[in-house]
Amino acid sequence: MNIRYKYIHFVGIGGIGMSALALYCIDHGIEVSGSDREESDITRMLRSKGATVYIGHKSSNVGRAQLVVYTQAVSQDNAELQVARKCGVRVIPRSEFLGEIVNSFEKSVAIAGTHGKTTVTSMLSHVLCSLSVVHTAFIGGISNHIHGNYMGGGTLAVAEACEFRRSFLQLKPSVAVVLNVQYDHPDCYSGLKDVYRAFKKFCDGADKVLVNADDKFASYIANAVTYGIEKGHYRAEDVTLYGKGRYKYTFTGAGDKVEVRLGVAGHHQVYNSLAVMSVCDMLGLPLLQCSHAIARFTGTDRRWTEICDAPVKTIVDYAHHPAEISASLSTARDCGYKKILAVFQPHTYSRTKALAGQFATSLAQADEVVLLPVYSARESYIRGGDSRRLYRLLKGRTKVLFAEDFNEAVSLVTQNIKAFDAVLILGAGNVYKLGEEIFARLKDISVPH
Repeated sequence: MNIRYKYIHFVGIGGIGMSALALYCIDHGIEVSGSDREESDITRMLRSKGATVYIGHKSSNVGRAQLVVYTQAVSQDNAELQVARKCGVRVIPRSEFLGEIVNSFEKSVAIAGTHGKTTVTSMLSHVLCSLSVVHTAFIGGISNHIHGNYMGGGTLAVAEACEFRRSFLQLKPSVAVVLNVQYDHPDCYSGLKDVYRAFKKFCDGADKVLVNADDKFASYIANAVTYGIEKGHYRAEDVTLYGKGRYKYTFTGAGDKVEVRLGVAGHHQVYNSLAVMSVCDMLGLPLLQCSHAIARFTGTDRRWTEICDAPVKTIVDYAHHPAEISASLSTARDCGYKKILAVFQPHTYSRTKALAGQFATSLAQADEVVLLPVYSARESYIRGGDSRRLYRLLKGRTKVLFAEDFNEAVSLVTQNIKAFDAVLILGAGNVYKLGEEIFARLKDISVPH
């Protein structure tokens, strides 16, 4: 992309999605500045790459910027946005800037879906790297294969396409991938039909569409290429659990059959890898080499990340939707863990309120649950959307405890830790930090084996 700006300022530069765009701009010789609420590993990394990063939002931070890009988590009354507009500087959301960049590539693959976007984008980028296919990748998490969320080069772009506030409608990819569609983001969508309409519009903007045939949404898209276990142009046949939570299967499509062995745990990874293999075939890549690369894929940070083996296996997972929680608990069972303690931090009041019953059903699959207060993110309190409601719904279905804060959660987890085989720390907020505190406490606890 030939960016016509010399100076670009990012409001909320410390976010995963924003930092990837900032790195892209630095790669292209643009002077980058940005601001965020607090210091982080990402802000420190950006400084090391040459960006000017401010902690705190002030109108003076905008400086000589010719373009201001903001994350949608930032309020419109932000001082930097206000001064930029007053001075006639172009101000756009991150989604619009990402669209301008990705749409300028000769070829692009955009990965959408309620679940699995980050893993599939990361896995596809990993395969491309393994096959020495030069590409640019925008990943919504820290991928193990590049130890980051961005890599640049080539004429092919791979990007995560987020449906929040219909951001993905800015993308017009060569290939649009839809992994699955469920009701989420009740602060943006009125119901599942509304979500379907947005995903269909996303598909309408692509040259080709690849969609999960086993998902009900597939029936809404005519002439799509499909993949699935039960049906589809591409299929996973003879799906078998072969290792600790890991699956293998035969990838079948257009006459080709290739065995795929997964290096990451969970039945849901069959669908994730099947989507990647299907894209690779659509791109004309050698499938045997692709399958070998998938076997070496080790995942993405905070997606089933094991942080502690002894005295009890402790795992951090980004699961923040009922379906994701069910998948996480199912993966734990596949790994052989019989007694599971789930620590869950709900993400946003609106999601907690809208999906409370489903959350209770998913969490009840654990042997014990410790609930934390809702991570509010961008929202103000909504009545009926707090953790106490989940607590009441779970009572009588499984053992459930409520922790007012991280300190209390650590105490509740560690005081009875010997009764469990695994601790799952679930949520999309800052609950991952709890894992570090639990790990520090567990080091001193001896569990006989």
